[in-house]
Amino acid sequence: MWDNLKWLESVEKLRGIAERTNADVIFGHDPEQRKALTLAPNGYYS
Repeated sequence: MWDNLKWLESVEKLRGIAERTNADVIFGHDPEQRKALTLAPNGYYS
């Protein structure tokens, strides 16, 4: 968070991994995204 370049590199790395693997990125700090997820025991996320 204190090094803008490192933060951007990290975001781009995660974005690339998600695109290459067709992964869903789940942000643990995003309450709106959490509302849209199907959580355990009815889903894949806990």
